[in-house]
Amino acid sequence: MSSYFYKLKVPKALADDKRELFSSWLVKLAERWSFQGIEDWQIDLHKNEFVLGIENEFYDLRGHGKSSDEIIVYFGKKTDALNFKKTLHLVFADLKISSLKMLKKTDWMKEWRKHYKTTKIQSGKNKIYIVPAWKKKPKTNSAIIKIYPGQAFGTGTHSTTKLCTQKILELSDHLMAKQRCAVLDFGAGTAILALATNCFLPKKRSILAVESDPVALEQARKNIRLNRADITAQKKISKGKKYDLILANVLSPVLLSYEKYFSTSLNTEGLIVLSGILKKDAESFFHEFNVRKNWVLLDTQIDKDWCALTAKLL
Repeated sequence: MSSYFYKLKVPKALADDKRELFSSWLVKLAERWSFQGIEDWQIDLHKNEFVLGIENEFYDLRGHGKSSDEIIVYFGKKTDALNFKKTLHLVFADLKISSLKMLKKTDWMKEWRKHYKTTKIQSGKNKIYIVPAWKKKPKTNSAIIKIYPGQAFGTGTHSTTKLCTQKILELSDHLMAKQRCAVLDFGAGTAILALATNCFLPKKRSILAVESDPVALEQARKNIRLNRADITAQKKISKGKKYDLILANVLSPVLLSYEKYFSTSLNTEGLIVLSGILKKDAESFFHEFNVRKNWVLLDTQIDKDWCALTAKLL
């Protein structure tokens, strides 16, 4: 479906409060026709950063946004766009409006896939490759998992996921040495961590991936099928079960609210990896998490602004 759009030069005299009213008025006017959307805000990121779905679900965009010098208004029909401009000029005769332009038809699925590349994560001698499902597997003896990111979920490039995966690689020899191992991936997303752990477990194993978001849960199940892995994915936690390893990569408030569950679900010699924590908040977070003084912090890993904490029960 084609789109037609105009670029409107925002008058410098419009202060922020008036600018917001102006944008709202534009939307109300445009909604008389086949209005498709408006752009009047920009996000400035560093060159090495990008926002793409769940990969940056933890990224704090406050302070990065600013008003654009232009407002872009989109329509589904050319005649509607022309009527919009004509009406707009009746009210704002001096408003600078570009010539009408057409947005070319785009295969958004194809464009979306361009953002995803094979990701190698390494810790010491151990490596794992996370490969988008439509790409060829690399020729390697290292562990490989294939992932359908879905339109809202990525392939493990965010620091929080990367840190957890590196910890899995670091623990791989320890996990493989066990006769039996039970793992919980709490807040599984696309089930990357559950699948990564699956590559480094003894034959007697059980892996549970828990994800409350129904879209993410379906994506997790799709990836589990894709990798032919024996992993259970479900919406709710299983009370009464014990785990040797808990991977919890969610937001800090969620981690705090589930502390009691984690403490009652971890085996005596088990480990928990807590991620989704800002580096600057690590100390205060663990102080609050350890409110009952039953945890001991073993390790802190850092990547960019984020950290992952490995702990065990006293």
